[in-house]
Amino acid sequence: MIPINDSMTRAAALFGALLLFLFGFGWYLSMGLWNFPTQAGFQYLAEDAGFQAVYATEPGPHALSFDFTDPKELEGQSLYRSSRGSITVTRVDNITDTTCRIWFRADGSLGRSGGVLVSACLPQLGKNGGSTLLSSLLAEPQEVYHAYFSNYDADLREQGNHFAVTVFCEQAPSEPQSEVSLVFSDLQMVTFEKG
Repeated sequence: MIPINDSMTRAAALFGALLLFLFGFGWYLSMGLWNFPTQAGFQYLAEDAGFQAVYATEPGPHALSFDFTDPKELEGQSLYRSSRGSITVTRVDNITDTTCRIWFRADGSLGRSGGVLVSACLPQLGKNGGSTLLSSLLAEPQEVYHAYFSNYDADLREQGNHFAVTVFCEQAPSEPQSEVSLVFSDLQMVTFEKG
């Protein structure tokens, strides 16, 4: 029997750590993760011929309600949240007493095997490339408030995209009518699948 000393224990630990590192590195290379630039986001999947974009809608309605006299209360609130991603209000600009702009950020779920992005606006890729899919949008009560997409970034360079909605009324709302709901009848969804 060979006597065990400290130098043999250290050597065995070092050998075990080396084997563990080599196993992990081999798995990393076999998964192709070294080839996936996450900073490129969904654009990487859109440009990779190994993936195809499949479009669908996420049924709604999806709504946010707020007091038009204090729309900043919306900042940080979620319009949508699921395992597929989220849509959150990032900023609200009071433009005038009768107009505000609400900025949203849509974040998707992204990985080497594909990804999903749910947003109110998405670029249409492939044969219909160049167009943008927009969700149906309205402000309620409709006899007082109106809403439209005022800005959208359909770019897929990140792990999501941005869009803004402007809400306005003809005259400054009175107290009983200051509650407004922003309603998206559905949301747009793109899934990148290995094809």
